Amino acid sequence: MLVFIGTGAVVFGNGTEGLGHLGIAFAFGLAIVVAAFSIGTVSGAHLNPAVSIAMFVNKRLSSSELVNYILGQVVGAFLASASVFLLLANSGMSTASLGENGLANGVTVFGGFLFEVIATFLFVLVIMTVTSASKGKWRNCWFGDRFVIDGYDPCWIEHHWTFSKPSS
Repeated sequence: MLVFIGTGAVVFGNGTEGLGHLGIAFAFGLAIVVAAFSIGTVSGAHLNPAVSIAMFVNKRLSSSELVNYILGQVVGAFLASASVFLLLANSGMSTASLGENGLANGVTVFGGFLFEVIATFLFVLVIMTVTSASKGKWRNCWFGDRFVIDGYDPCWIEHHWTFSKPSS
């Protein structure tokens, strides 16, 4: 869904000259919303291997589920890309520049990579937080092995610190 809707919007919307950055961002955002509401209850709507890896690290997926999710994501991305390609080719539009990525003027490869790492981290952090049992409220979170935060709501700065280990 993400590749088909988002990439399709870029390709058929004439990129930044057509839809513009905001239109493209809305297309990708809409794709995530569509996936979350349509397949979220079935698969968790893992559209990105980074999310699945984070779920595995957080012990919410087994290793066999992780492999299946990543295989499904890769196959789905290829099928979505092939669909966009076929639709574009049948429309009479050029397919010559598909798959080309570039950096903005003045951005180095390291800068682009660093941006992607930070953006992916934030994306995964939001998903892991909103899908957690506590929905982002801090409860019994370890920092080192000395103290625990036991807060009530992340919007309130009302945390107290205890210096004893919680019972297992």
